[in-house]
Order: sequence, then C-alpha cells, then structure tokens
Amino acid sequence: MKESQNDIELIERYLDGELSKDEAMQMGSFANDAAFEALLAAYEVAKDDVLDEALSHQLKSIHAELYPEKSSRKLTYRWIGVAATLVLLAVFGYLGLKTGDTAIPEFETYFEPYPY
Repeated sequence: MKESQNDIELIERYLDGELSKDEAMQMGSFANDAAFEALLAAYEVAKDDVLDEALSHQLKSIHAELYPEKSSRKLTYRWIGVAATLVLLAVFGYLGLKTGDTAIPEFETYFEPYPY
C-alpha cells in the first residue's frame, strides 16, 4: 500500500512538473510509452472528476446553509397571513362595535329616526 501511495505521489509530482533529477530520470523511460500516457490522461480525468465532485458537494452544503428549504418559508408566509388576517378582523371589529356619535348630521336634518 505504501509503495502504491508513493507511486501516486510520484505521478502527481510528474504531472505538476516538480520532480527531482533522479525521479525525472526514472520517469523518463516511461515518458514515450503510449500506454503510460493513456494511463496518465485517465488519472488526470479521474482526479479532476473527484475534485469536481468534492467541490460540488461543498457548494451544495454551503447553499443549504445559506438558503434553507423553501417549505419553512412557506410556513413563515402562512403565519404572516394569519397574523395579518387577525389584525384586520380586530380593526374592523373595533370600528364596527365602536360606540359613540356615528350619525351623519345631514341625515338627521332631513329624516327622522324610525321609532322602536
């Protein structure tokens, strides 16, 4: 396992251009091999896919933190609607039941109230 890990690190340094002279000599024998080049290309694609998947997962988790599920927003809007309805009912109820002089002066000058 340790040897394969060292090989992966060696290949990554080769792709990044960070090999020492001894390592470059060792890898130089494989540089012209078509199968080795195909494996390097496949490794780069796989590495990019893994990085893209990790980045995608990280972005999704950040998005979930910043924007919670929409169902909670619908619940909030529903409560705001209920509160607004209650306020309107209270205001109109107060205005409808308010006692006091609500007669219009013009009406009283031209008409008499109906006797009970």
